[in-house]
Amino acid sequence: MTLGRFEKLHGNQAVLRAIGIEAPADALRYAAQKPLSIGRKGFVHRCRCDAVDSGFVYLKVNLYRKTTDSFRRLLTGDPALRESHNLKRLNQRGVPCAEVLARGSLKTVTSGLLLSFLVIREIEGAGDLETTLRDGLLPPSPNRQQQLATLGGAVGRLHSVGFVHHDLHFRNILMNRQTDGTTAFTFIDSPKGYWPTQVGQRRSGQVHDLACLLKHVPADLSLRERALFLRNYRGGRAATAVDRRIVRDAVKRAAVLMERRKSKLKERSRAPSDRPSATVAATQLFCRKVADRYGSESSSGATTAL
Repeated sequence: MTLGRFEKLHGNQAVLRAIGIEAPADALRYAAQKPLSIGRKGFVHRCRCDAVDSGFVYLKVNLYRKTTDSFRRLLTGDPALRESHNLKRLNQRGVPCAEVLARGSLKTVTSGLLLSFLVIREIEGAGDLETTLRDGLLPPSPNRQQQLATLGGAVGRLHSVGFVHHDLHFRNILMNRQTDGTTAFTFIDSPKGYWPTQVGQRRSGQVHDLACLLKHVPADLSLRERALFLRNYRGGRAATAVDRRIVRDAVKRAAVLMERRKSKLKERSRAPSDRPSATVAATQLFCRKVADRYGSESSSGATTAL
C-alpha cells in the first residue's frame, strides 16, 4: 500500500505471477489482448497459466470508471469480493461451482474503487449452456432426459443450501460431458447471489432463478421432460402446494423476463452501429491509463495474446 492507494492481492500467488499480475492494475493490460467479452463495466479474458493443470484460467475484471460508481461500491461492497465469498461457500457445501484461485482490487483516496478482479480455474471441455443449445448440441434423446434430470438436481442442490443465484441464465451454467457419458453442470458468475434468511425472500429468489431458466427452455421440450427436471429439482419427492405455486409464479415471471429482453434487443437495434466499437475503445483507453499509472513496471508488456 502506498500513500493514497490501497491495493489487495489474495489467493494463489503462483497463479498471479504466472499471468503477470504483480499489482492489481496489471490485470488491465489484458483489455488490449482480445478478451472474450468487453464492455463499459469490465471484461473477461482467457489467460495462459502454467501454474494450473489445465494450462488456462479466466480473468474477470470489474471496472468503475465513474467516481459515483466507485464510491457507491465502497458502500455497497465489491462485487468481486462478494462473488468470491459466494463461490467459496458453495464449494464448501458441495455445490458444483467455479473455483476462485485469486482476487484483487485497487482503491484510491481520490477515485474510490477503480477495479476488482477474480482469477477462476478453467474447467476443461466445459462450455456454457446457452452456446450449447444455440449450436444444437442438445437434441431430443434419452441422453437429454438424463441431462435435464442432472440439471434439475444441481439447481435443487443450489437452493437447498439456502443460496439464490439471482442471475441463473444458461450463459452462467457450464456443461461438461464426463468420460462415462454422464453430464456435469457447474454454476458461475454469482456476484448478485445472496443467502436469504427469511422464507419469503427465499421463495421469491427461487422463483426468479427458475424463471431465468424457463426463459431459455427449448421449444421442443416435452411435458415429460419438464416434469423430470422439476422432480429432480425437488429431490424426487412429491410436489406440494408450495412447490406448485413456486413453479406457477416462475412461469409468469419468465414471461415478464422475455418481454423485458425483447425490449432491450429492440433498443439495441435502434442504437448507432458504431456504439459497441466506441465503448470497447473507451474501455481499453481507460484500462491503459490506469495500468500505466498504477501497474508494476515489470509486467508492462508481459501479457501474451492467445
